[in-house]
Amino acid sequence: MNAVQCDRKERRVHPRFNASFPVTLMINSGGEKHTIDTQANNISLNTIQVEGDSDIMSLFQSQNEYPNVCTLRFTLPQEAKAIEVECHKVTHRRLSQNSYYMALSFVRFIGNGETRFKEVLVEMKEAGMGNFMGPAQQVQELLSAQSART
Repeated sequence: MNAVQCDRKERRVHPRFNASFPVTLMINSGGEKHTIDTQANNISLNTIQVEGDSDIMSLFQSQNEYPNVCTLRFTLPQEAKAIEVECHKVTHRRLSQNSYYMALSFVRFIGNGETRFKEVLVEMKEAGMGNFMGPAQQVQELLSAQSART
């Protein structure tokens, strides 16, 4: 069988920006508030993709509401003020036994961080920093990063 190649067009409303920076997830689960530090892989105007493990997935799965909810705190690279936003976990992808990517959709910004957040992403877009990163590239980058750590 011959493989057919085609050009993939970006179908997203908002471009993704490859970005690696620390984020903090605050998840209410089982009557307790859990705070977890993790890493972002990419970000757009309305979503962020973060790394997670089985413990984080268990916290989301034990919530009694759907979509799963959390509060996210992060500071964009080269910015001083932290941004907090309420999020829905819209999807996740298992990469290995204890490694996941989770897509979090921004629902409501807390405080006044939304304006500066949008300004920074517009600046990134105008600078040509937005690019498509497909699932195969994401997995390859994760495997490369894991290999570099060992």
